[in-house]
Amino acid sequence: MKCKLVLIGLLLLAGCSSDKKYAQIQPGMTKQQVTAILGPPNGYKLQNDGEILRYSDDNRYVKLRNGRVVEFGEE
Repeated sequence: MKCKLVLIGLLLLAGCSSDKKYAQIQPGMTKQQVTAILGPPNGYKLQNDGEILRYSDDNRYVKLRNGRVVEFGEE
């Protein structure tokens, strides 16, 4: 039982940390700035009008156009 509680606590702390990191992302940031905050993406997709960095651990993404953030959020 204690192990389960510790695990749940650690997961909650990791989620809070992740939210604080995503709160730092702003439109206009460069890809380098984003990866400095969030780390390397878990997935990457190239589109006609830009690229999408995927962070699958929380189902979040950052969309870049011309090397700059234009959109970010959770799917």
